[in-house]
Amino acid sequence: MDSSHIREEGPFREWSFTPEELLVQTNEFLQRVGYELEPPANFGSVRPDFHAKRKTERITFEIVGMVARHLDAVPEKCADIKQMKASLGDAADYTIALPPVNETLLLEFFTQDRGKYYFDIEREKISIWLCNPEERTVWCFLGGPRDRRFNQHFVSVKLPMNFGEIIKWRLGKKEFEQLMEEE
Repeated sequence: MDSSHIREEGPFREWSFTPEELLVQTNEFLQRVGYELEPPANFGSVRPDFHAKRKTERITFEIVGMVARHLDAVPEKCADIKQMKASLGDAADYTIALPPVNETLLLEFFTQDRGKYYFDIEREKISIWLCNPEERTVWCFLGGPRDRRFNQHFVSVKLPMNFGEIIKWRLGKKEFEQLMEEE
């Protein structure tokens, strides 16, 4: 494994891939799942980084998404997805693809400001994927597409509960600690 994309300085390991590398990995992943890539097109005033469909005898699954080089870009990408969703509607699944991020940083990000970003993503039904182009893997960190076929292709992470539950638990713990400090 090439470690040129891993930065070891600082308190947490950090992966760095270009948006192009993330997009190539995401498109390859979608094709492995059985999706056909759609030609680039705007939805409202925003053009997604990727758009793909899979047709079965009964239903057509559609997924639209953005790639983000770093966790800090998630709020901007969520705003883009909201604009696309206003045009395309609830028929499609929406996702943001990021490079791998340390779990501690993910928890800190999604629990800051009383879970503002987490609840926004949950309300909009946006999934968060962590893509590793070096290892050719994709892990669905939050949410997930309606097409259950993805479950056969996502990297499986064994945790006692899913990250959404962990985030909610941590938010509840923070609120409890704040209430105790106030008394």
